[in-house]
Amino acid sequence: MDLLKSMMEAAEDTREELHAPHPVLSATNQVLLDRLAQPPSPTGEKEMGYLRYPHMRGDKVVFVSEGNIWVASQHGGPAARVSASYSAEALPKLSGDGSRVAFLAQSGDGYEVFVLPIAGGLAKRVSYGSQAVKLEGWTKDGNLLIVTTLFSPIGLPQLAILNVTSNVVSVLPFDRATGGSQDEHGCYVFYPLRQTSSTKRYQGGEQSRLWRWCHGDQEAKILTPESWSKRGAWNPMTTPAFPNTIFFLSDHSGVVNLWSMGSGGGAKTQITHECGMDIMEASIDKTTVVYRQGGSIHRLALGGDGVAAGAAAVLPITLISEFRDASPQTLQFPMEEMQEIALSEDGLSAVILVRGQIFFTPLVAQLGQRIEKVTTYDGAVRYRHVQFVRSEHPEDNLKIIAMSDATGEYEYVMLERGGGEGMGGFWNETALTSGSKIRGVMSYSSISPDASSLVFDDTYGRISVLNLSTTAVNTFAFKTEPDEAEKDDGGAGGDYHSKQGGAGGGAPGIQGGAQGGASSAASATQGGADTRPGADTNSTSPFPGGAARRERSTLRRKRRELRRDTRSQFRRDWQLTSLLNNAPGAAPPSAASPPPRAAQRVASAGAARRARNMHHTRFGGAPLQGGFSDLFGAHLGATGPLSGSRAREAQAGQASLRTVMGGLRPEAAGDYSWSPDGRWLAFSASDATEFSCVHVWSADTGDVRRLTHPSYNAVEPKFSPDGLFLYYFSDQQISSGADSPYGMRGSEPTIVGAQQLMCLPLRDGFKCPFFMGDELNAMGKTYGPSIGKQFKTKVSVQNVEKRAVPVPFLEKRQYFGLHIVGDGHTFLMQMWDGEGLYLISLDIVSGAVVPIYPDPRGVFVSGDGQVIMLAVEQGLALLSAKALGVPGVTQDQVLASAILWSAPAGWTVTVNPRAEWMQMYNDAMRNMRDAFYDPGMHGLDWSAITEMYRPLVYRISTKSELRDVLQQALGELSVLHVFVSIRSEAPVLPSGEPTSCFGGDLVTDPRGLRVVRVFDTSGILMVPNSPLAAAAVDLRPGDIITRVDGYQLNTSDRPVSRALLGKAGMQVLVEVDLTPRDPPDEDDDEIRAAAEGGGGFSGMGGATGGEAGGAGAGASARQSAYVADRHARGVEYGHGSGRGHNGAGVGTRVHTVAHIAHAKRQRVGGSGGLGLAPRILNSGGRKGLGVGELGGGGAGANVSDTSAHTSKKVGGITSVVVTPMSHYECSELRVADALNARRSHVQIRSGNALAYVYLEDMEQMGEGSSNSFDDFAAQFYPAIRKAGLIIDVRRNAGGNIDTWILERLRRVAWMFNTARAGPGDTTMQYAFQGKVAVLVDEMTSSDAEIFAAGIQQLKLGKVIGMRSWGGAVGYSSNPELQLVDGSGFTIPSFGPYVGSKWMIEQQGVIPDIVVENLPVSTFHGNDKQLDVAVDHLMALIRSNPNDGKIPAKPAYPDWSFDRETCSGGASPAAAHAAHAGMRRGEA
Repeated sequence: MDLLKSMMEAAEDTREELHAPHPVLSATNQVLLDRLAQPPSPTGEKEMGYLRYPHMRGDKVVFVSEGNIWVASQHGGPAARVSASYSAEALPKLSGDGSRVAFLAQSGDGYEVFVLPIAGGLAKRVSYGSQAVKLEGWTKDGNLLIVTTLFSPIGLPQLAILNVTSNVVSVLPFDRATGGSQDEHGCYVFYPLRQTSSTKRYQGGEQSRLWRWCHGDQEAKILTPESWSKRGAWNPMTTPAFPNTIFFLSDHSGVVNLWSMGSGGGAKTQITHECGMDIMEASIDKTTVVYRQGGSIHRLALGGDGVAAGAAAVLPITLISEFRDASPQTLQFPMEEMQEIALSEDGLSAVILVRGQIFFTPLVAQLGQRIEKVTTYDGAVRYRHVQFVRSEHPEDNLKIIAMSDATGEYEYVMLERGGGEGMGGFWNETALTSGSKIRGVMSYSSISPDASSLVFDDTYGRISVLNLSTTAVNTFAFKTEPDEAEKDDGGAGGDYHSKQGGAGGGAPGIQGGAQGGASSAASATQGGADTRPGADTNSTSPFPGGAARRERSTLRRKRRELRRDTRSQFRRDWQLTSLLNNAPGAAPPSAASPPPRAAQRVASAGAARRARNMHHTRFGGAPLQGGFSDLFGAHLGATGPLSGSRAREAQAGQASLRTVMGGLRPEAAGDYSWSPDGRWLAFSASDATEFSCVHVWSADTGDVRRLTHPSYNAVEPKFSPDGLFLYYFSDQQISSGADSPYGMRGSEPTIVGAQQLMCLPLRDGFKCPFFMGDELNAMGKTYGPSIGKQFKTKVSVQNVEKRAVPVPFLEKRQYFGLHIVGDGHTFLMQMWDGEGLYLISLDIVSGAVVPIYPDPRGVFVSGDGQVIMLAVEQGLALLSAKALGVPGVTQDQVLASAILWSAPAGWTVTVNPRAEWMQMYNDAMRNMRDAFYDPGMHGLDWSAITEMYRPLVYRISTKSELRDVLQQALGELSVLHVFVSIRSEAPVLPSGEPTSCFGGDLVTDPRGLRVVRVFDTSGILMVPNSPLAAAAVDLRPGDIITRVDGYQLNTSDRPVSRALLGKAGMQVLVEVDLTPRDPPDEDDDEIRAAAEGGGGFSGMGGATGGEAGGAGAGASARQSAYVADRHARGVEYGHGSGRGHNGAGVGTRVHTVAHIAHAKRQRVGGSGGLGLAPRILNSGGRKGLGVGELGGGGAGANVSDTSAHTSKKVGGITSVVVTPMSHYECSELRVADALNARRSHVQIRSGNALAYVYLEDMEQMGEGSSNSFDDFAAQFYPAIRKAGLIIDVRRNAGGNIDTWILERLRRVAWMFNTARAGPGDTTMQYAFQGKVAVLVDEMTSSDAEIFAAGIQQLKLGKVIGMRSWGGAVGYSSNPELQLVDGSGFTIPSFGPYVGSKWMIEQQGVIPDIVVENLPVSTFHGNDKQLDVAVDHLMALIRSNPNDGKIPAKPAYPDWSFDRETCSGGASPAAAHAAHAGMRRGEA
């Protein structure tokens, strides 16, 4: 009995019961939920309706909301939807009489203009291929004024007139115009620029300035020069009521208001005096102005003097709409939205985060297939960083911790499935932290094995520890079930998983953007009584008293047995690997569950981030004072005496938080890994060299010890399960990818950061497991997880760097995602194999490497290391670590052993869009606060700004409108690099087919369309040739295109784009009247005839034989093989046989349809019956030599052969097959053609003394992406010996290669060398010695500005042009800063400065020589900035003509010796001098 009593006492749970408070919902979130819960008003929706782009005529106002056009009375009231398409529609403009509305709608290749009767009717498309970017309004003669990029040779926006009847677009004579209007005198008021960022109070170079031009003016006149204000003026308007007044918008006062001025720019007057939100758009009709502020339309009456006649009033407009985008949405494929997943300790269950909501599910069929929603809210609250809580007590409830923003700031909470009736319990949430102390969390660790600590770093440069030792997360010391439950006196808690002893300690899942969810409001169940709100407390149990307790005890015992049986069955299932794929219960993938693309994005982003972090500026510098050890405090999980607030937190089950390291850059630390006993934390960090080093932190002493040398990168440290070894990736064995500094383009070394897996024994005397042994030392081995639990982890720091050895079995590659699984001898990692990441496993003892799966979308390991989960296309695949550890196991066997979990076909997730939009707004404002480069937020009260714009979020009814709200709010920072991208879920169906183009300038002609210019793209990287310049087309200026696919162009005044609808990438038959040109060579026809009739020709006619006799067969066979290979690649087809002169060569080929087509082509080749015959210039077989009349002679008519070989010019009607391009491709051709024109202009004006380099941007993104340095190298190195160099970065959008270019321009030729003949060379290689000038304009942006500023600071040359954009506070991105749906925005996160002055931001680069390109002059082809640059450099060259030239080589040395003089008795020196004198005399 004593023994039994002692056993019972030992089994008794003596842990203290501990409960934390429930999280408190923030007042903002509570207001949101209350407002969303209000029933619909019988008088219509009063809150929603975000109204934009108002335009008024008469008593009607049109505007945009929900992506459609609406009309309402100018006095307010119900609004009717004029358009209801699924296209994106914008910028409605009422005609002068108010009967029609014109607007932009998205088409297949951009935006086109549509016109619609305001009373209702069919929308008519009035533009085709217009490349419209804005619609400005109606002209006096009933046409439309649009902004288009169609005509600019460099893709700039220009004002143009669109004829609504003929659909013809005619450009106005301004080089660029972002917007404008026609005034009451028929003149045009326009603004060339409108900067693209949403920043407020902008003062950079790309400022909006109003200009005015009338017909007959030589040049436009500026109305709002910088001398009036550094801020802008735009949106000009006029009205007949004030014909000599121009109304416009300006932020001259700091907030955008309505202003007016005279026609000549004088008498500027502020009309409105808003001090809060900007006026965004405005429209005027007679004496009434309507404008948009926030999401409302205001109406303002003007007095007789053109000033406000009173206060503006908000138009009370209500939308008659179903608000479909604001209604609760059902996500049919939740796995597409998965952005974080965590595995339980035993790997049999998981939690999945989908759009801010947490779901729990078993992963094997034996445990059920029910997916539980853990959280209750459907968008108002977001969870992140979810992981399981470890527990070794089988009676513990299932617990999860995560971060939640329910309180308005992110706090850690614990979600626990409490004891409820039946198999499933309710989830209860308690708060682990409070007080808004956790901000800007980036990377984080798992919970330590002793359940005492969790470490994370943040955007404030801190590493912090969350002390969980006094919370219920510490299941070693605390429990949450009351004692009565343990004594069968309480409720049965949860289903099998809530009692699961292995549920805990899972890894944090996909790091970098776990989209958290909402918090549960269910109350904890105490003593079997349901205390949830609304529960019936008077209900009685069907098993009263002891019977109920006995029944619950029996249920618990059965669940424990089920757990044991299920686990054993699980092990047997894994042993039956060869049968699983054929087993009926193998959980086939669900057809309704597409691949988890979001998981792939995040996993790929993690891999890319690791590569970027390793080789760029991932880590911050060391602390300013003291070492790392000085900054770390005591034991992370310290459980010593607490006092004051910490004691109160402990009593409430709250975690304490403290900073253990500071002074780092954001994202400067990470890769956290706990030792098996939880006493050591390994992580990667760096010192001032920016090399990543592996450090360990002692939880007992607070010391930090660096284990790797800062001369190389070491990342992803992982403790072995036995606690004896530390593994990490190292790139210390670097290699460079260049032979020497000589050769074309100055070959330079590229450091290839290949990595090795390193093994570091933590104790002296231990050898790595792969050590083979010798006569004195035993072989290495792994010791297993039991050793790690039984013995404390120790780190011996003496000679620690020397003990690290590379794992010999792995070649040097790029690796990512290290996991140690099973008993510690199986390693998982992803390896870059040249095409992508490939998951491999490594046996650390035997060295066996097994490929597992290519490009997995995520790899996860259970807390006990026994289960591996892969996110793959079909779902989630579970693998056993034991299966990977079987000697000799193959890839096929491993994959065949997998159990595949797919989400049930009926699983959906509901999202309340309005709640989610508010959460996204909150998150965006928090993220900007926590990651902005200036912690002081440029002096703004950020909380006040957040609340100022919050009411707008309640008004929006589509997610795209959230972008406008965020742009306004974030723009208050007055910094340039803020761009918002909102992921749209509403379907967008383009209106109308896309158009296409021919790749040249065409003008109308009585006979059709005359070719004025064929775009020249020669010498420009990555730009194709014009379709008109193709070898089989060869159209030239002067040629007339008369028909396109039978469409006769001279019978219609519609543009050619109408005939090319939907033809991009498709062949079209074009009839052309050719201008006279030189005839073909006399022997062209003889070559073709010889090829068609005899040996040597291989093409559509087939493979031919050899030249004579027996050689024919071999030649024919070779030709047949060649043609067969070309046929396989779809290049050309052949018959496979042919005949030589003296013998036959027969190739064996399978006859194909291509042969039939070729035979038919041969039969009709001269008749033109199919329109496939060669053109007249290639065959000489056409009627109508000379300039033929339209329709005069068919394309296939014959002429005599002799006429084609005369010296006369030939031409006439013919047909060619052309493949049109999309308008985007044609824009690239146009820009390349303009570049070649500027290059030619520089060569001519400078007499070929100067070179011209143009850079469109400064991006270098790697293979397959934009690589601007390639453009620079292609232009710079061939010009290395020019006397001068113009580098044009006008309109350059920025990037990251300024350092590379400046570095090359700074090279100095300090020595010269020469060969026996030819020009000399320099050392340094490819040192440019000429003069340099850099061109900038108002659109020179970002990194291009930094490059231009570098030219000035380093005194490398002069900067010429206009003041630049003014945005240099750079930004970086991190998935952790994305919004819950994957939307995001750029956060300016690092600012440049020189000395005590911030550089460039909000001012731009001020040129050394200011030159403005005036609108009209530049339109007519003048480029004053370029001319000034050429003249400036040529003046420098003329004043110092020898500068930059390689000097003449000196006289060669003379080491001759006059032996005759020497033999005559002279001294050797005299003999040498005598001979040297003779040589000089001869010379």
